[in-house]
Amino acid sequence: LKGCEAENEQLRGENERLRAELDEHRTARKELEKIKLSHAACPTKQNQLRGKLHQCEEDLASARAAAKSLKQFKIQLTKTRNALATLKTRFKHNSAELSRQRALNRKSKETLLAAKAFIANADR
Repeated sequence: LKGCEAENEQLRGENERLRAELDEHRTARKELEKIKLSHAACPTKQNQLRGKLHQCEEDLASARAAAKSLKQFKIQLTKTRNALATLKTRFKHNSAELSRQRALNRKSKETLLAAKAFIANADR
């Protein structure tokens, strides 16, 4: 469980980094749109921005995949925690039942010894 939580923290950090990159990519996209509208940008700059936009789109797809993976991980972590809670409850119930059975066993032994003593005394 601790390993899962550490991985969860790592994925959160990666998610934050990807969000920051996504913000940068959005800014780049807006800048490209301004250039297209003004028709004042040079072709070299447009090509650079197109390349950056393409990279941004790839990074965005990667960020979405990472977010989906993180969500699935969180779901699995919740299931694991729930299963652990169930096991703890069962363990408590089983421990209580074991104690009850031991007490009954002890009383049965005492009753058996008393009956044997009674029979031994009756035979005399």
